[in-house]
Amino acid sequence: MATNKLRVGVVDDNRSVAEIVTEILGTRDFVCLDAYDGRGAIDLVSSKNLDLLILDLKLPDIDGIDVIKALENKGKAVPIIVITARAEDPSGGWAKLPSVKGVIRKPFTGAELRRLVAEVTGRAIP
Repeated sequence: MATNKLRVGVVDDNRSVAEIVTEILGTRDFVCLDAYDGRGAIDLVSSKNLDLLILDLKLPDIDGIDVIKALENKGKAVPIIVITARAEDPSGGWAKLPSVKGVIRKPFTGAELRRLVAEVTGRAIP
């Protein structure tokens, strides 16, 4: 029996990172849609029915934190896994936003990403 593929937005201004995430997930039960900046992330969530957004915090136009807040304010909340090189989250920062369901720190392994995506989506990933 075929399973429906989950739609995952992958947003990172470093195209190599976006491609790696897409490669890790895209060959499994996921359809990955990429964007490379904050406006692209907002457009992606607004125009596609996403099951998950994997979002880098450091984007060239709109900070990832502001992207999350904008989506939540528009009622476009989607479960979000934050990708970040930042060592810490400031007190009361992004980790406390309702949409943020997980955090993965750069550099990360494919196994770490698959584990967190499985945890957030409830979809086992081989």
